[in-house]
Amino acid sequence: MKVIRDIKNTRHKFKKLVLTIGMFDGVHLAHQKIIKEVVRQAKRIKGTSMVLTFAPHPLRILKSPAATSMITALEHRIEALRQLNVDVCLLMNFNKEFSKISAGDFIKCFLVNKLGIDYLIVGQGFRFGSQRGGSFSLLEKLSKICGFKIREMKSVKINNQIISSSRIRSFIRQGKVEEAGVFLGRHFSIHGKVKKGTMRGRILGYPTANVESTQELIPACGVYAVKVKLNNKVLSGMLNIGFRPTFGPKKKPHCVIEVHVFNFRNKIYGQQLEVFFIQRIRSEKKFAAPGALLVQLKKDELKAKQLLKM
Repeated sequence: MKVIRDIKNTRHKFKKLVLTIGMFDGVHLAHQKIIKEVVRQAKRIKGTSMVLTFAPHPLRILKSPAATSMITALEHRIEALRQLNVDVCLLMNFNKEFSKISAGDFIKCFLVNKLGIDYLIVGQGFRFGSQRGGSFSLLEKLSKICGFKIREMKSVKINNQIISSSRIRSFIRQGKVEEAGVFLGRHFSIHGKVKKGTMRGRILGYPTANVESTQELIPACGVYAVKVKLNNKVLSGMLNIGFRPTFGPKKKPHCVIEVHVFNFRNKIYGQQLEVFFIQRIRSEKKFAAPGALLVQLKKDELKAKQLLKM
């Protein structure tokens, strides 16, 4: 997949271009349905499939830098598109100047004159242009004038709920990683580097890898059954997200992500790993003493192994 950073860097129109547009945060099942149709149509007409996406999220420009937490970092979003066999990812720099472009000018100046689209496929309720002024009805009008085909894909529902990135974010924040995984079509995961910790887990007989993650969206505090991808190997374990209340208050408490990999004793400081959240086991608790915590950890291990079918 070719990645083009900003439309200004495109030097030619693409052959029989089939395009979709959106943030595609999480690249969830509804996104996948649209993107797969784009790829299918492009192959059918021996053309080019393209996904036009944005960075940063428009709400961070239009509202505030902290307006929304991304389910997937940009590089992982791009990798998900690559795995769906998209030919070209066009990454648009969303800024205040871009946000002022009218819906009509966006279609005519960018998509038609600059890219030369043949076919535009969008999701239900798709809005675009300054103040979200563009609708599918406007697309229908402009497509006839400018000579390209359009298609609106219907929303995808699971258990009578529309799949959306906002709903998935809500699930993750509540620790409902199973529900998030159903909507994503895969287990929710975080990436991070292993750093040195306090070694308390090792003393208790549960050595942990402290994960320093740049992930914006982290599940609710608690203990989870997880899978860990390290050096292309997938291992099983349990993970705790929280503030380690059993070991007393801190001057500057901060959330810590610690993963214990079953039957694993290798030193992996500085290495990158990916953690897949399978199911939440319990919320974080404060125990009267480390001994009581150890008893609970043994129960957590048993439960995690049952969930992971070990």
